[in-house]
Amino acid sequence: MVLSGESYAWSPPLPPSLFTTLAFVLAVVGLALGAAFFLHQVTTAASAKGLPVELGLAAAASVTLGLAGLFIMLSVGIYV
Repeated sequence: MVLSGESYAWSPPLPPSLFTTLAFVLAVVGLALGAAFFLHQVTTAASAKGLPVELGLAAAASVTLGLAGLFIMLSVGIYV
């Protein structure tokens, strides 16, 4: 593989100093969404439950907790 004469250093889209903050914020948001999902399941009558609300809360909690896990790994030096 031949590199051209001009090559540039790669820089991440987010500075690594933000990884810990993002991990904490996303974990808190994900846990709050998970708690909202749990409360929705416990307090809502079976006849009043709706699939879009449940899927929305579950998907949002899953995505934010997954991103929190990613940023936790990045903040401790496990580059995935």
